Amino acid sequence: MTLLAAENLCISIGGRELVHGASFALEKGETLALVGESGSGKTLTALSLLGLLPAGMRASGRVELGGIPVLDSPASRLRQLRGAVAGMVFQEPMTSLNPLARIGQQVTEAIALHQALPKPRLRQRCLELLAECGLPDAERRLAAFPHQLSGGERQRVMIAIALANDPALLIADEPTTALDVTIQQQILELLAAEKARRGLALLFISHDLGVVRRYADRVAVMEAGHLVESAATPALFASPKHPYTRMLLASEPSGVPEPPTPGAEILLESEGVGVDFPIRRGVLRREVGRVRALGGLALSIHAGETVALVGESGSGKSTAALALLALQQAAGHVRFAGQDLATLSKPALRLLRARMQIVFQDPYSSLSPRLSVAEIVAEGLRVHAPRLAPAERQAKVEAALAEVGLAPDSLNRYPHEFSGGQRQRIALARALVLQPRLLVLDEPTSALDMTVQAQIIALLRRLQRDHRLGYLFISHDLRVVRALAHRVLVLRRGEVVEQGPSEQVLATPRHPYTRALLAAAFPETAPGEGHAPRP
Repeated sequence: MTLLAAENLCISIGGRELVHGASFALEKGETLALVGESGSGKTLTALSLLGLLPAGMRASGRVELGGIPVLDSPASRLRQLRGAVAGMVFQEPMTSLNPLARIGQQVTEAIALHQALPKPRLRQRCLELLAECGLPDAERRLAAFPHQLSGGERQRVMIAIALANDPALLIADEPTTALDVTIQQQILELLAAEKARRGLALLFISHDLGVVRRYADRVAVMEAGHLVESAATPALFASPKHPYTRMLLASEPSGVPEPPTPGAEILLESEGVGVDFPIRRGVLRREVGRVRALGGLALSIHAGETVALVGESGSGKSTAALALLALQQAAGHVRFAGQDLATLSKPALRLLRARMQIVFQDPYSSLSPRLSVAEIVAEGLRVHAPRLAPAERQAKVEAALAEVGLAPDSLNRYPHEFSGGQRQRIALARALVLQPRLLVLDEPTSALDMTVQAQIIALLRRLQRDHRLGYLFISHDLRVVRALAHRVLVLRRGEVVEQGPSEQVLATPRHPYTRALLAAAFPETAPGEGHAPRP
């Protein structure tokens, strides 16, 4: 039975067409994956199916959901369809959930919009939904606000809301993009279990082709608003017809890094680095205890070497990076270029910071929207090389942009005018203009499409080869770690549970936690065969 049908679906704004005549159908109990790069029209297509397009956008063509026309339906009919016939799980639950309302209120509101239940039954149904979606200690969490839950817990709440009224269709828009591999696997397994239990149809939007291959029955590929290919999942992965599909399938992180130069100098070395955070309670916020966030971290990074810190959210990766850069108060010793950072005066440490730079996960939030690219890249030079003449500063900025593959006409543009991958190149140029020896890369590819990930990985490899840079690479994406890292340290609850050469840790993990991470990242590899697929 056809549950969803779209025929010649077009979406436009101000006379400009964004989605061009897409046609597809979804049967009851089937999973259809919509894949493509950012800007391909996936999310707009999904939003149009429930009449949720942003103001100013217009959809035309034919869309039927459960036999009911969507595009010409009045607002009252659309409200009945949303939740009762189709539920939607959005990419970022922190922005989708109301930050001022408690979890219990938000779930019960979704139920009450479609079902007239007495208050006791409403609360009971809310608890049942949260328990079904795997939220631990659901009764206690009813009074929690979204910011008090982890990313995975917030996504479970979003799934509970989407399933509150037993819809026939669930639309999941990149539901695991910002999650660790183990949490990602839990959410995907939850969606698959609910689909099987309820007989749901699932429209799954993703740029992660590994996930699509495991969970989708059929795949529809979108490029620049055009639906360019659609086929059963095994057929599409075995013999893709369209060049764009072939390009997507070839974009998964691959290869291994070039070996570092034997005997290369040690850039950074740490011993016993630990970080405790105070626990404060009461009106006066008195300290009543301390929690250990990082315990006794010891590592070294050589010139031309990449050391990866991996682990789930809360494992201490970012805390470790800040402690190693002397941006977080910590116990122990950190030496950079032979100097103990703890013994340096503030002016001396400031001089050294030019040689230690950091690139953050989300370039959109780490780049000032009020500054042009030229001003952003020159910012460090104004601090660390204030005596440079304007012409010299301009030349260094242009050279840094050329180094990361950006044209000179980028100088006077602003971050919002660039794609995610281009913004990450700007962030790299901002760091490289100071000619650092060490780069701390904090999840630099996790917010990017697979094709853009591959470009950034190739760029990082080239920069390391050309400048003998040392990288501290923080990531939960073990496929990217495999492609970039020479050595891996696995962090769990602030402690290193396993470390060693990348090929050893990823192929023959010893610690159960490492094996769990790898099983979530590479489920296609059978136990006993080594967890990392061949490059």
